[in-house]
Amino acid sequence: MTGVTHVAVGLGISAFFPEEYRVAAVALSVLPDADHLLHLRSLRPRIGGMQHARTILHELLGSVLWITAGLVIATFDRTAGALVLVCILVHLFLDYMSGASHPYRAIRETPRVDMGRAVAIAADAALGWLPLPVASRDVSRLAAWACFAAAAARLGGAVAPAFALLVASLVFDMIDGVDARRRGEHRPHVDRATDRFSESLLVGVLLLRDPLPVALAYTVAYAANAFLPIGHLPVLPLRWALVAYLAILLLRPDLVGALS
Repeated sequence: MTGVTHVAVGLGISAFFPEEYRVAAVALSVLPDADHLLHLRSLRPRIGGMQHARTILHELLGSVLWITAGLVIATFDRTAGALVLVCILVHLFLDYMSGASHPYRAIRETPRVDMGRAVAIAADAALGWLPLPVASRDVSRLAAWACFAAAAARLGGAVAPAFALLVASLVFDMIDGVDARRRGEHRPHVDRATDRFSESLLVGVLLLRDPLPVALAYTVAYAANAFLPIGHLPVLPLRWALVAYLAILLLRPDLVGALS
C-alpha cells in the first residue's frame, strides 16, 4: 500500500471518531511506515520497493507491540487508545494483504501446528464435496476481507452485519482449509498469519465499542495466538468466540450491559 492510500484510509477511519481526532487518525495511519526511514539508503525507486524496508513492527510481533502501546494510551484516554489500535492494525493488515511479508519474523517463520485434527476431519467430511472455481488462496483472502468488513461494521456500531460477516469469514476459512488439503496445497503458516492479521482488526474496535472486559479478554487471547505456535499449541478460536459474543449481544444485550 502507498502512503497516499494509507492517508485515505486514515480519513475514512476518522469518520468513526470525534472530529478532533481527524488529524491524529491520518498521522497514525501512516506511522508504521516510519520504519522505512531506517533503510533510506537502500530504498528502490520502483513499485513495491519499500517491501524490503519493513521491520518487525510491520509483522505479527509488531502488532503485539503496537497493541501494548495502544493499551497504555487507553488507560489515560480510551478513545485515543482505540484510535491508535484501529489505525495501526488496519495499516498492518492492508500491507500484509497487498505485499510481501515475513509475518513470523522474530517469532517463527513456519509454525507447525495446524488446525485440530478432529475439526479438520469434520470439516473435510462436511465440505469436501464442494467444488471451488477459484484457488484456495483466494478463498483465504476472501475470509480475511470478510473479517475486515465485520470490523468496519462493528466500528460503525452495527452488531447484526458484523455477526453475519464474521460467520461468513469462518465459513470461507473452513472451505479454504478443506480445499487446500484436498489439492495438497495446505500452507498452515500462511493461513495462520492471514487469520492473525484479520483477527487483530477487532482489537481496537472492541476497545471502542464494547465493554472493557470483553476488549481486554480478546486482546490477551490475540497476543497469545501470535506466540502459541512456538510451543506447538493450538491457537484459541477467537473468531468463534467473537461470533458467540455478538450472538449474545443480539439476543440478550442486557447480559453484555452488565459488563460495562
